[in-house]
Amino acid sequence: MPNRSTKKTPFEVVYTSVPRHIVDLIRLPLSHDVNPNAEEFAERIQQIHLEVKKNLEKVNLHYKIVADQHQRLKLFNEGDLVMVYLRKNHFPTCTYNNAYKIGPFRVLQKIGDNAYKIDLLADINISNTFNVVDVFEYFPSDEFSLQPQNLRMSFLQVEGIDATHNHH
Repeated sequence: MPNRSTKKTPFEVVYTSVPRHIVDLIRLPLSHDVNPNAEEFAERIQQIHLEVKKNLEKVNLHYKIVADQHQRLKLFNEGDLVMVYLRKNHFPTCTYNNAYKIGPFRVLQKIGDNAYKIDLLADINISNTFNVVDVFEYFPSDEFSLQPQNLRMSFLQVEGIDATHNHH
């Protein structure tokens, strides 16, 4: 069955013909496709590979167009204020919440379109390089932001609340 992207079977891409089946093993008179000379064979392989390449490029362009419709491009410049999303792997395993969005912080350096160095505070002991997935534009009215000093306090408050609930 032909691939929907290449429009050819894998066997046909490699061997330039459809695989033989039991019925195809009956000896037939030699034809052009069965025993081509080496030059014609090489040209045919190049032609098939070129056709497959064009089909793949066409299909990949279509996939890109569809994917780009759902993708929001996030680009930041040096000096922009951003929020940073800290995933659970940045915290101890026993913490109450698994992820935090903290900030605002300034962008120190842009490393391509996918990574940024952020001006984190010294007491946050994690790498200051973040993937664009974890960096968000800062809006002053962002009510979910936690300042790093409040982040530490929230751990203590949660433990205190849990301790009082366990005594009842």
